[in-house]
Amino acid sequence: MTVKEWLNRAYGIEQAINALQHEQNKALARAVNANASGGGERTPKGSKNAAEEKFISYADYSAQIDERIDALYDTKQEIECVIAAIPDGELQALLTLRYLSFETWEQIAEHMHYSDKWVRTHLHSKALAAAEKIIF
Repeated sequence: MTVKEWLNRAYGIEQAINALQHEQNKALARAVNANASGGGERTPKGSKNAAEEKFISYADYSAQIDERIDALYDTKQEIECVIAAIPDGELQALLTLRYLSFETWEQIAEHMHYSDKWVRTHLHSKALAAAEKIIF
């Protein structure tokens, strides 16, 4: 795996987190809708009604999703720590803008007051080399 591929994992992680949060919200909506339409009546002998069962099922599913999200955040934090360990603040800024904020080269160049060609070629190469020393 190259340094660039290693850093680019953050984008996939962000997409996965968003997808999991979306699924979690859909599951909550299903549980709430089942609870709202369930009437809240208990079945004989104090057992749980269907709405309660749906909500308990949602809570378990939501906890599983939270665990997956936490694992993804751990990986993203690893990427953030490598970037933070680079001693040059300008290189840190470039890597943060590109690999954690997902900005375009043009946006990064504008933030950094350089041409996009300079940022893409010279500065990015230096930043990748600095990150490589830390990662490998």
